[in-house]
Amino acid sequence: MVFPLELLPDPVFPINTILRSGPANIIHCENHPGQENHEGNMLNIVLLGQAGSGKSASGNTILRTTFFKSEKNSQPVTKECQVEQTQLFGTEVRVIDTPDFFHKNVENSDKHVIECKNHCGEDPCVYLLVIQIGRFTEGKRAILKQLEEAFKSEIRCKTIVLFTSGEQLTSITMDEFIKDADSHLKEILSHCGDRYHLFRNTKPDCQQVEGLMEKIRELLGQDSMFPDLRKPSLSIPLELGLGLGLVIGAVIIYINILYFRCKTTTFFCYEN
Repeated sequence: MVFPLELLPDPVFPINTILRSGPANIIHCENHPGQENHEGNMLNIVLLGQAGSGKSASGNTILRTTFFKSEKNSQPVTKECQVEQTQLFGTEVRVIDTPDFFHKNVENSDKHVIECKNHCGEDPCVYLLVIQIGRFTEGKRAILKQLEEAFKSEIRCKTIVLFTSGEQLTSITMDEFIKDADSHLKEILSHCGDRYHLFRNTKPDCQQVEGLMEKIRELLGQDSMFPDLRKPSLSIPLELGLGLGLVIGAVIIYINILYFRCKTTTFFCYEN
């Protein structure tokens, strides 16, 4: 049989197409408030704590936009659960700001707790117990026990203590602050697996939010109900390796075909 050389197919893998494709899950420091979640699970971040602790300001730091009302006031500013969605580092996130459930001027605490749970639905959830750096008051000492009664004891294994007003730590580090902290604060941290993070809400930046998301990934990595929330950077080396392998393979095929064409005449012949 005789096959004209022109009938030989072009290389199966276009080199320029492969080179344009890159690894997925690259971390981008950007957000899209209000964006709908079209694929995968939604991560709920619930802000809990006393009035004036910086819950709303922390929510705005996470969202990287001013969505929740935050101001200095002797009375609670947040009186209803508020929700906003965004995308952080490739993860769809729902941020839920809550009132001080146990403040004397906040009515229908049970209703607010139920509303908060309804916002979370069946999606994975992490709680941020927001505590402002400063004097550890009696009210702060009781907050975790009150939250456990409202959200059940499982809240402990899904809580990260989020300290605010980090700009006040001018002469000591966060670790030194924890080392010298009130015994009741240390007890709260112990109940929460010694998980904590520090926010400087007056100077919000991408790094402190990325650091929080890293700790959330580590926490939920122990929870089989959210296997898709993985650290994106872990998959990058594998994907780069696979992409590089495809490019090298395509180049070899392309070179072989060109070499084969150059070494032959116009026709390929073989006998039956």
